[in-house]
Amino acid sequence: MFNQELFNLMQRQAVERKDLAAGTYTAWQPVGEQERHLLMPYDGDYEKAPSYVREEISALRHEFFQEWGSEGKRVTFMNERHAQERHELGSGQFIEAFRKQGRGR
Repeated sequence: MFNQELFNLMQRQAVERKDLAAGTYTAWQPVGEQERHLLMPYDGDYEKAPSYVREEISALRHEFFQEWGSEGKRVTFMNERHAQERHELGSGQFIEAFRKQGRGR
């Protein structure tokens, strides 16, 4: 029973990670478009852009990665929640097994 519950939990969490990856891709599109727009006068070459343009691009990227990056708010929150769900499942199963052995009265 526990193995099936753990398997189901892990499958659901894998789907959530894929959904987050898709969301990250979608969220990047306007950032990438804005970056391309800013670099258009410089033939799309970041190195040719003046410092104020590069600073603006850097700020856009920083803001994006703070929210969506591999250590950003969304990933951190999801990882913490997933760990808590696995812990709760494991704790619940341990308590149930303990009770079945007649020790948890």
